[in-house]
Amino acid sequence: VKRIGEGAFAYCEELQEVEIPDGVEIIDKQAFSDCHSLKKIHIPATVTFIGAGAFDDCGDIEEITVAENNPVYRGTGNCLINIKKKTLIRGCKNSVIPSDGSVTVIGECAFSNNTAHPRNRIHSKGSSEVVIPDGITKIGKRAFDFNFGLETVFISDSVKTIEKDAFSNCYNLKSIQFGKGVE
Repeated sequence: VKRIGEGAFAYCEELQEVEIPDGVEIIDKQAFSDCHSLKKIHIPATVTFIGAGAFDDCGDIEEITVAENNPVYRGTGNCLINIKKKTLIRGCKNSVIPSDGSVTVIGECAFSNNTAHPRNRIHSKGSSEVVIPDGITKIGKRAFDFNFGLETVFISDSVKTIEKDAFSNCYNLKSIQFGKGVE
């Protein structure tokens, strides 16, 4: 098998773990979308293309790993990152958004429908906040939509663009602190 087709495992409600076998090169768009019980994803070195929304609406993901020798993607801090585009394409409820310059864009729907919240520091007293670290310049469409646990957002000065609906349907969101760079 070299390709996991469009929507191949979409809506597999009982699917909890995905370990893509070596040899698979393409994960098509929405291949695993709406797998609400999915907790772990492992991407091998052979995967060189992941289509849009491949893991959309998989809000229970706890762990994302990528083989170290993958030439296109890496897994850092439980984030799936496109190395060449410096784009975080999928995060999870245990993600730590890299602040080392390896990511400049939080991609479309990257944290959408998470049951908890992404973070880049440990939170006290159950606080539900996300800190967009320095180095991030763009937050994509619907990046954090339907994050019900999200209450506070701190956006660094490096962020220039926040696209449409980036924080839509975050019903418990009480505060956003914008950085000076937002245009």
